[in-house]
Amino acid sequence: MKTFLKILTNPFLIAALLALILAFIFPVKHTKYKVSSGYEIVTEGKKKVFFRDVNHDGIFEMVILYYGNFMPRIGINTAENKIYGEAGMRGMIKPEDEVAFFDINSDSVDEAFTITRRGDSVFLAVVTLNLNSNIRVNTKYLFTIGEINGQPDWTTVSKFHFHDINNDGYTDVIFSYSALYSLQPRSIIAYDLKRDSILLSPLSGVKCDIFEITDINHDGFSEILLQTGTAENYKDTNAIPFHDHTPWLMALDHNLKFFTPPRPFHEKPATFSLFTLQNKDTLLLAGYLQCYGTYSPFSSLLLFDSCFNISKTLNIANTRFSFIQHHERGDLICLTFPETGTMLLYDYKLNLKQTVNLIPYTKPLTENKYIKQVNIQGKSFLVFYNQNINSGFFLLDDRYNLVTRIDFKELLETDAYSHYQLFETNDEGVKFFIQAGNRLWEHNVNYDKYWYFAYWRYPAYYTLMLGLVFLLQYLFKLRQEQQKKTENEILSLQLKSTLNQLDPHFTFNTLNMISGLIAANRREEASNYLVQFSKLMRATVAEGEKTMVTLEQELSFVNIYLAMQQIRTGNNFEYTVKVHGNVDQGMLIPKRIIHTHVENAVKHGLMNKEGDKHILVEAMQSGKDLCIEISDNGIGREKARKINPYKNTGQGLRITQQILELTGNLSNKKFMQEIIDLKDKEGRAAGTKVVLRIEL
Repeated sequence: MKTFLKILTNPFLIAALLALILAFIFPVKHTKYKVSSGYEIVTEGKKKVFFRDVNHDGIFEMVILYYGNFMPRIGINTAENKIYGEAGMRGMIKPEDEVAFFDINSDSVDEAFTITRRGDSVFLAVVTLNLNSNIRVNTKYLFTIGEINGQPDWTTVSKFHFHDINNDGYTDVIFSYSALYSLQPRSIIAYDLKRDSILLSPLSGVKCDIFEITDINHDGFSEILLQTGTAENYKDTNAIPFHDHTPWLMALDHNLKFFTPPRPFHEKPATFSLFTLQNKDTLLLAGYLQCYGTYSPFSSLLLFDSCFNISKTLNIANTRFSFIQHHERGDLICLTFPETGTMLLYDYKLNLKQTVNLIPYTKPLTENKYIKQVNIQGKSFLVFYNQNINSGFFLLDDRYNLVTRIDFKELLETDAYSHYQLFETNDEGVKFFIQAGNRLWEHNVNYDKYWYFAYWRYPAYYTLMLGLVFLLQYLFKLRQEQQKKTENEILSLQLKSTLNQLDPHFTFNTLNMISGLIAANRREEASNYLVQFSKLMRATVAEGEKTMVTLEQELSFVNIYLAMQQIRTGNNFEYTVKVHGNVDQGMLIPKRIIHTHVENAVKHGLMNKEGDKHILVEAMQSGKDLCIEISDNGIGREKARKINPYKNTGQGLRITQQILELTGNLSNKKFMQEIIDLKDKEGRAAGTKVVLRIEL
């Protein structure tokens, strides 16, 4: 047991435990990847700023689209706002339209792609971003837009996809355009760079978007898998093929013809997305049907055979399709519950493989169907963002643990000029460019080669706790020494008080009394007196090293002392020791604090008085204090001093006062004594009352 206590009280072990607690409360949240902020720009006017390494030289330029009814244009500036050049956009552009960048002709200079409009005509704008010559804007006519109530039925373009769909060695530009109410045009559009021509999908009333571009049948040509939805804004479902009252299974070949006959899903309002799953070397067809009606929302994952027939269905309520995560052993489909942040991941057999809990309303960044992944120092991370709660970008590892985050207060997509970009850089980091309204920020995420220095706090925690433990031990030792010194002072005073009270005269008188009783053949009284005297001596010896005794022990000592004095004086005084019922007799009080005053009452108050003599010792609780009163009806202090001035020096009272003060300091409690001279009706001395108050 002693060995166990020695180990348990070891300061190094205590410091280690305290350091662990401190590390748990204040953990090091630093990661190997640091976030640093670059410049912040405040723009003026209606414009959207894109950061882009236009000529692939490792330096980012600013590509600026200026919107408005007067001379919409595009320009290129340096990061320091030096203007390279500007060009008119040859038509109106809308702030919410998609803008994409790609080096489509492989000349190491990017082109910009967006949509322009002139009257009721829609054009694809291809902008050559040349830093050394004038910017060139070429437009390709797409179609004429329909009208609603005499106004063009404009809408926005989907994301641009860059893919060589016909395997001719040239990258094609593929995107979708869906009118809102006029039904036309609702098309998938491809710009064939080699032939400098525009391809349109077959006539259809369906609102559609490109979900995936891939080679399904391994013939070297790509197919375009679509996401379709129900707009239900045209009542005549027979006027145009493939109406918009149901979602459709649709896929196009590289010539933008139907790869398979479209098939309807009889649900509304709903969307359907067609995509592929990779299972090692096998490509599987799958789909996601989401019905978001008010009364019976549901979602379904579907597997198809090679003929687009449903082979398996899994129904999941109230989820949204989020992304596909690619694994060597098979793709995982992620469905989310946006309100809770819960993600469900299913394998290619539609078996639930993992459940992940993120912050509510956290969304993934995706490229086509796949989640956006970035690489830093050879390690891949998944990119998420949140626009509702704890706004910011999040980098997660492949187990969905948070690695680092970029906070931003301004919510994206709440302003027509808000957007974000991210790029992997040559120094193996990631740049985030964020525009919210007229303000732009740059944030960088890089590997921190000094990341381990952040963990200096843990040994610092231990050093701090070890120093604190040693300091506390030192202070505790000082307090113990001070307490021991105070106790020794109290013992010394109590010993002095005892010697003053139980002086040789008392002992000699007691022995003479016993001897006289024996000589008078009063052996029983002598024996009783001797027993009382032995109890008194035994208590004195037994409690010799104690500074505090219980109230019961002190009163017992007082009772014995008074009984002996009563016998010695021939019963010429009466005494009463009374304890009220609400008093705890087990509480500790300074040793001999009552006896001192009782002894003074007998020796100085009653011995020189004639007639009735009485001592009353009374213990009671008064509020939060223990109140002890010692009263006598003796001659009073003033007369006692006149009778015997040498014995009444007041030394006993001074010693008692010192004992009370020292004991109070030691126990942090109040110990007080008050001496009251009693008077009769004529004002003559009628005794003495001592009131002791001890804080409970």
